[in-house]
This record gives sequence, structure tokens and C-alpha cells, in this order.
Amino acid sequence: MGINRSQGLGQTISLRAQIYDDQTIPIQASGVTVYIFEPSVETTDLDNAITSGSATNWAGGIYYYNYDIASDATKGTWSDLWYATLNGQLLSGLFSFDVVDAGSLSSLSLGQLHYNNEVTITLSSGILATDGASLENGYEFSFLTEITPCYTSSDKVVLEAGGAFPNISDSVIYRAILEASLEAGILSFAGNMNNNFFIHARREWTTCKAAAILASNAKAGNLVGQKSLGDFSVSYNLNALNDLLDRIAACLGKWEAQLRTGGFATRPPAMVVKGELDPDRPQIGRLWRTTATGNISRRIPAANEKNNTPDSRRWRNDFSSSRWGRGW
Repeated sequence: MGINRSQGLGQTISLRAQIYDDQTIPIQASGVTVYIFEPSVETTDLDNAITSGSATNWAGGIYYYNYDIASDATKGTWSDLWYATLNGQLLSGLFSFDVVDAGSLSSLSLGQLHYNNEVTITLSSGILATDGASLENGYEFSFLTEITPCYTSSDKVVLEAGGAFPNISDSVIYRAILEASLEAGILSFAGNMNNNFFIHARREWTTCKAAAILASNAKAGNLVGQKSLGDFSVSYNLNALNDLLDRIAACLGKWEAQLRTGGFATRPPAMVVKGELDPDRPQIGRLWRTTATGNISRRIPAANEKNNTPDSRRWRNDFSSSRWGRGW
């Protein structure tokens, strides 16, 4: 049994094979020899081998052979041909490994990593650890560099609308936060800032905007539609998601005015009362007024009359009466 390997130029590759008997039980053999062939070379002629050597018994019928790849070797798929003798029977197996460009992993200085980037690291199978152990299977992982501007956190976005996207990773949430933060920066153009309140308003708006981006994508994705199979049907109820989008829209409308004005969108309520000497100040009272002085028949309340005194620009309705010499 052989395991395909991949190794870089100028490095050492460890080739392995396992020997079984006719009952598929791992067993120790004798005369285990390995022949190495460059790419596109006929392996039926052993004279074509670039090198050969005896394999070392490890355990459980496993043998290994270490080969030092030259720094100027031919890149491509190489062949390793194995021979062994078991109970007088000659066994053989032909396997392969890849020779690729050499690489290394080293620490990076701060200046080599930029903001708002995603870094993906791929480790190929066969790469050696510092203790010489070989990686059996390839491995890949990625991470985000520092996000800036970043006016909120993934936890706050999840608290705002996490139920709509429970399986979205933090990296996706932070991408939405970055987009929302950039837009918040564009909307924040006021020169005078109400600092603490503005920072709070910007954080709330960015949180709701990032949640809106994620929730809108969720609605446009696999949450729309229905399926049926015989008497069994599945439908998606979008009422909850629509309610969430409405709530997020209200949140954005609430904080956007503060974002645009630097936190000065609202003022304390004020009450204005006209002064007592203002000529247009309405008079309060029954407003009975004498309209026919000396005329006894007109000294009782009669009909409404519109009149205007010399000191006022406001016309008003009042009752006529001879009982009083002035209007109340």
C-alpha cells in the first residue's frame, strides 16, 4: 500500500508502503527495495531509475524510504517502484508522488498584513513539521486581518438579529460590519460633533445596517419558497423575517438623522408665551362690552359683535352689555 505524497524542491520526502499476506494481514517481508523514477520515464526498465535503496521496517508491515529531492529536480509526478520478497514470492507495487515548487512558512511583520484582507493558508499533504513529522492530509484555513473602520461588533449584530442567520460565521458578519461602517463614515459629514451621543448613534446605526445586509441576503436566499412531496409539504413563513426587516428599517431611520448631524438632530422642547403687553395677545374672559352708552335698551347682553380696539390689531367677537364700561 502506498500513499501519494507532494513535496517541494530541495526537501526530503518520506515514501511509505505496507505489505499484506493473502489474508490481508500486515506482515514483515524481506528484501524491500525502492526504485525512484523521474516524470515520464519508463518504469519497466530498472536502469532508468534515478536512484534506489533499501526501505526501513517501521511497524505493522509498514516500510519507509526517505528521498532527498534536488533543488533543481524536474517538477511533476514521479514514480516509486517497490519490490519485496514474501515466503519466496516476489511482490511489487508502483506508486507516485509530486515534486512541486518549494515553499516555507515564516512569521510576518506587521507591515506585511494590511487591513480588511482575508488571508488563506494552504498546507499540502507531506509538509514536514519542526519535529520531522509529515502531514498526512492537506489542510486549509483562513482569517481576516484587522477590520477598519469597525463601529460595532459581531456579538451586537447577533443580539440585534441573530435569529435570522444562526449559521453565519463571524467572518461573514464582520464583512457586513465593514460595509456598514464605511457607509456610516460617508453619512457622518457634520463638522460639529456631540461626541458621546454621536458615537452611540453611529454604533446603533452600523449595527442595524449590518443586520439589514445579512437579513436581506437571508431573505433572498433559501428562505423563500415551498416544497411538496406527496402529502407532505414544507413552506417557509416569512412573516418573522419581514417583521425583523421592518424593525431594522425603523432603527436605521431613528439613528440616521443623528449620524448626519453629529448627534444634534434633536433639541429640548421649548415653550414660547407672548408677553402681556403684546398687542396681539388674545384677551381671556367673557368680553362683555358696552356698545350703546346711555341707551338703556342696549344695557343687557345682546348678540356677538366683532370689534377692534385702537391698541390691538386683532379683531374679536364679544358680547354687548351696558353693565360694564370695558370688555372682560
